[in-house]
Amino acid sequence: MNPAIPIIAAALAGAPDLPRGAQIDVVAAVIAAEGRERWKYMCAQAQAIRHRGGSAYQRVIEPGQFSCLNGTTPFALVVRMRREVGYDDARVLAKWLVVGAEKPFQGDPVNGATHFHDTSIRTPVGWGPCLAMVGKLKFFKPDK
Repeated sequence: MNPAIPIIAAALAGAPDLPRGAQIDVVAAVIAAEGRERWKYMCAQAQAIRHRGGSAYQRVIEPGQFSCLNGTTPFALVVRMRREVGYDDARVLAKWLVVGAEKPFQGDPVNGATHFHDTSIRTPVGWGPCLAMVGKLKFFKPDK
């Protein structure tokens, strides 16, 4: 049996016990896909994920949280994004989120925000005031 098959199956199921390297790959793929190859976007998104607390991997695979996962699986996104410009940079950020590597940027570009969206869509009800703008991304901390 191919040794990657159990890891792939676990990723498809969103298993919490996925090996750290695979968790880093999934988180990096989400950051790269959402960040559109721009370092400042990816840093801001990584910081917002960090502000959500808990496992970065679990946060990014929660249904409906990241549009890049709509209609695909975490593993399929990794396969697609590994070839894209920006994936290696996103992996640096994912290592910070998943295993606590050194933070690769300074400060908090999102002022405590936990969620974001592109300015091309309307702000969801209950998201409260915009805490930061990074390029075309608006960052919020939704009302509880």
